[in-house]
Amino acid sequence: MQLFKGMFWNVKYNNDYPPTDEALRKELQYWSFIDNWAKPFPWVNERHNVLSLSLSSDASDYKWGAIFNNEGVRHDFSDYWNVETKDLPIMIKEALALKNALVCIKTLIINKRVTTEVDNKAVVYAWNNQYSKNNLINEIMKDIFQITFQQNCNLSLSYIHTSENPSDYLSRVYSKSDASISKRTWIYIQQKFGPHTVDMFSLDSNAMLDN
Repeated sequence: MQLFKGMFWNVKYNNDYPPTDEALRKELQYWSFIDNWAKPFPWVNERHNVLSLSLSSDASDYKWGAIFNNEGVRHDFSDYWNVETKDLPIMIKEALALKNALVCIKTLIINKRVTTEVDNKAVVYAWNNQYSKNNLINEIMKDIFQITFQQNCNLSLSYIHTSENPSDYLSRVYSKSDASISKRTWIYIQQKFGPHTVDMFSLDSNAMLDN
């Protein structure tokens, strides 16, 4: 404990990191945000109208889906994996599905308690224990923690079997919102009728405008 106190003191006041490997250095830098944390969080409402969030990721590895229940109103959303994520292991994709869903609803979970069901035990273990043997999952858990930290959200995670997960089908089905056009066609339309400022494609995976 005294060793860690000395290390953090040196980092905080001298901005001097002791000799460490790259992973430990990044870990110390990540938690340095606590040094500037001075604002208390508002108390989370104890009423039982808790938000319920259900997530799943498809075994075919091409899409993720989620269901968000907000005081009885159900919202379904999903999207496809991009080039960087489509070949990742399924447990990584399950963690990313949770992160993506929270990003989508982050304005709705401020000062809220959110119960979440995920059909991957590795993700549940990583969040509940704040640790995973997989470094990439650890990084995703840090991103999720930052969302809950910034939104003052109390996130509880539990396991649900795939066959009972209501959002599992969203990671397998197609819808009209999945439609898109080829890059070549888009360039032609831009040259012929553009430039365009509004993109009506609804997903990150099929949007054509960069902004």
